[in-house]
Amino acid sequence: MVIVNETVNPRKMLLIGAGGIGSQVLELLTAGLRRVGLTGSITVMDGDVVETSNLGHQRYTKADVGRPKVTCLAERLDDANSTLRVVGDVNNLRNQGQLEGYDLVMVCVDRPEPRRLVHGLTTPWLDVRCSGDGWVVGQHGLGERWLPPVRNSGTGRAAVLRLLRYLPWFGA
Repeated sequence: MVIVNETVNPRKMLLIGAGGIGSQVLELLTAGLRRVGLTGSITVMDGDVVETSNLGHQRYTKADVGRPKVTCLAERLDDANSTLRVVGDVNNLRNQGQLEGYDLVMVCVDRPEPRRLVHGLTTPWLDVRCSGDGWVVGQHGLGERWLPPVRNSGTGRAAVLRLLRYLPWFGA
């Protein structure tokens, strides 16, 4: 069971990538973290727009086509009455400065450059991606503390939940 670590404050998370993995993870995290009353914010960063080819495997509708992915997600998931806010950042990750000020960074893209930037952080991070063969791979860095990748977990949700218990926002 994953339990929120209530001693960590403030809680400010950056989720990079609003595609097939990122859009799914954002919906799951938003609902789950609100359910346990987490106070904080999730910023989702991606410079891409919704295309019709995205509709079959990403969390978008026909009405979203042509609009920035993060704008669509933030409009749908943000709630001004909630203690957990969702904010869109319509940019691609290009430099280390964009990663400053977050307590946790989650990267959900397959491109090597954003992942390299995230893997260089001293801030806790989580890398969830599809390796192209149907496997979900998760890694995270906690300074000196590393865990092996989670492979072939069955679903991205299972991999994320298994790795979250090791992050400072959560406890066993």
